[in-house]
Amino acid sequence: MQHKTIIATCAAIASYSMVSADIQLPMDVLNADKGTKTFSAQLNMGYSTKYVSRGLAFQNSGSDNIIPMEVDGAYNINNNYSMFGGVKYQWLTRNHLEHDSTGICDEGSAILGLSRKIGNATTAALSYQFVHGGVPGSLNTKRYWGINTNRAAFDHIQPEEHSFCLDIHHEFGKELKNFFWDCRVQYTFRWMTGWWFTNTLGYRYDVNKSTSVIVAGTWNATAGYFDSNSLNANGTQGISLTVSSPVKATKDLTVTPFVGTVWLGNGGLAANHRGASARFPYREPSKVYRNFTFVAGVGVAYTF
Repeated sequence: MQHKTIIATCAAIASYSMVSADIQLPMDVLNADKGTKTFSAQLNMGYSTKYVSRGLAFQNSGSDNIIPMEVDGAYNINNNYSMFGGVKYQWLTRNHLEHDSTGICDEGSAILGLSRKIGNATTAALSYQFVHGGVPGSLNTKRYWGINTNRAAFDHIQPEEHSFCLDIHHEFGKELKNFFWDCRVQYTFRWMTGWWFTNTLGYRYDVNKSTSVIVAGTWNATAGYFDSNSLNANGTQGISLTVSSPVKATKDLTVTPFVGTVWLGNGGLAANHRGASARFPYREPSKVYRNFTFVAGVGVAYTF
């Protein structure tokens, strides 16, 4: 763990976070330099065959072939505390340069927070996250349709989400060496309100000093987030299994190819059968999400 930088580990976890709405910084190494490097930053760019967010993959082919771009940074306050922030934009290439020509918006995210190292194996962080477009924007039943006088801060049709997040990263030891656990508890307070839960259990095998193989399974679920007007129901939204292989091409450049599968959960399945509601009386059932899909891609991370 000591030889890893903030960027190297970001590339390693890109397989299950880079193409998601959420920005998940490398919690295990935010304080790894122990004061020898006050500020760490990264540039991330990649490609994915499918847009997958919180375990949900749209049936609409307009969400295929995406290019995520991300900039993250962390400032070490002392040996235990760090401030971090990041911005990310996911370009759905079939939208061309029109942002939402396929009916699914490109997605922009930003995060700002504070992390704390707890012992040698655990890091926790509290943050604020803003997401515009993508899955969160599409799920927002409180969007402006000409009858609601509320207006969002950045877009009058409100395809956005504002949330507080608690992230925990834990490295197991002894017999479970090389296993890790990532957990996110997210409370969204505007425009939708409710809880998202994400849990990832993974295993990292270091082939040599420059190459690793990571296998990770992720479960996404909600509670109190969806109501009778929503497409989805609360519960498990999706489950994914991903294999990635971060390779350090140079000291500052890491390339991470990945492949994975995504299964739709019972909460997401409800959207494929949901019909009319009080607010949307003319809505007809349609297949919104893929029940099962493969995804593959590559992430490139540069440290500075």
